[in-house]
Amino acid sequence: MATTTISSNQTVTAAAGATATYNFASGSSGATLVLDLVEGKKSTITITGSIGTSYKNILKLISSSSAAIDTSDSYVTTSGTPSPVVNFNVNTQTTTINIYDSQKYLLATITLSGDPFNVVENYTQFGTQNGVTTYQTSLAKIGFTTSNGAVSVCYLAGSLVRTPSGSKCIEEMEVGDTLLAYEGGVEKARRVVWVGRAHCNVRRELHGDEAGYPIRILKSAISDGVPFKDMLITPEHCLFFDGKFIPARMLVNGRSIFYDTSIISYDYYHIETEDHSVITVDGVLTESYLDTGNRPTFQEIGSVVTLGFGGAKSRSWASDAAAPLDTSRNYAEPLFRELETRAIGAGFELRQEPQALTYDTDLHLVVESGAIVRKLRSEGNRIMFMIPPGVSAVRLISNTSRPCDVRGPFVDDRRYFGVCVGKIEMFEKSVVKKITDHLTTEKMDGWNVIEGGNDRWTTGDAILPLSERHPNACGILTVEVTHAGPYAIRDEVSENLLLKA
Repeated sequence: MATTTISSNQTVTAAAGATATYNFASGSSGATLVLDLVEGKKSTITITGSIGTSYKNILKLISSSSAAIDTSDSYVTTSGTPSPVVNFNVNTQTTTINIYDSQKYLLATITLSGDPFNVVENYTQFGTQNGVTTYQTSLAKIGFTTSNGAVSVCYLAGSLVRTPSGSKCIEEMEVGDTLLAYEGGVEKARRVVWVGRAHCNVRRELHGDEAGYPIRILKSAISDGVPFKDMLITPEHCLFFDGKFIPARMLVNGRSIFYDTSIISYDYYHIETEDHSVITVDGVLTESYLDTGNRPTFQEIGSVVTLGFGGAKSRSWASDAAAPLDTSRNYAEPLFRELETRAIGAGFELRQEPQALTYDTDLHLVVESGAIVRKLRSEGNRIMFMIPPGVSAVRLISNTSRPCDVRGPFVDDRRYFGVCVGKIEMFEKSVVKKITDHLTTEKMDGWNVIEGGNDRWTTGDAILPLSERHPNACGILTVEVTHAGPYAIRDEVSENLLLKA
């Protein structure tokens, strides 16, 4: 895999989902590596270089998707050990940092070796002193703009919160109010310590769970009178069933629970109690706010009570939640099927057509010049391409799909899969050479993780270095596709999840 060198005053951007190596040139100053973090597109980045402590180079973390990215100490681990401040000497060891979002989804793995930089922008700070580099996760929050795209775990205006004196609209709740929380089978009074509001403008080009569309749960979708009116919440908002929380997006059935694509701009709200609580909204058991690091995205409403506010330290599902979060298929699918069966039996209208699928991979190559190479022919699952002279690497381009789209929302896997590639051979000048980099090299741009065996999935755009070639000779590249598809057909209707009129 090629290494990109970053020189003084140069800025290089690592695209979301990239697998790449970057080297800060010796003695460089003012060099910047911008790392884009997007949910569902894990980046694997290696950073090398030895520039000394008297220079200033920057690693800048951004999110082009405007997703809620959280690198607070609850979700960042350095060499497997979470801590607000972690010290390590990168001159003598290689250190790995994993960056997760607020739902514990892995966004990036960064491997550091040498002393490549001493400043990281956007609330993450690296510093070097006496040969020791410090990763300070207490400042590690990558802010996101809620005006576009995915939003936090929240309620829309008009949601009715159960209180001792009756239901109260979420937008009218104030710090110091009392609500009723469900605990051990009984209701208990809880004091509201924080109220927040933010705004979302939907990004219609994205998948429903990423675009920011709210989820509408129709009246009586869960049981008779539950909810007692239509409920509008954001996709990551959790509902409470059988002692566990589950994100609403995993229960979308297109009938009684669906993305309401008629709403493309809205305010959303949340309320926090001193401890994370199971509360009742619109007659549904759901959750109060759990600060996993995204509080800065909200505008605070009214005064703030410090007690129970969480302070500078974010909380986590593992240690602070009122009940476990379960996104496993074993838990989610039976619940999904139960609600789907109820919706069909109750006559709820089908508002979202089933996803159209295809098994056509549309596998082709792109060479370094940008030219497209279509298949020459295929024999079974072996596809052959004519490779022009002088080409040292190609990209395998194909259709992609996410398991959550083609298997069902109850599958909590939003990674992108292209084709699963087995044997690769290059025939040139009567010689056959085997190419095995994709089976042996862990970090390769556009390839999913190695899972063992004799094949590996691409992400739909995977780099493939070719073996040493004869000058001025054409070659035949044979790619074995062991598994592929199905893929969602994304036309104007399915892509935007338009509802029936």
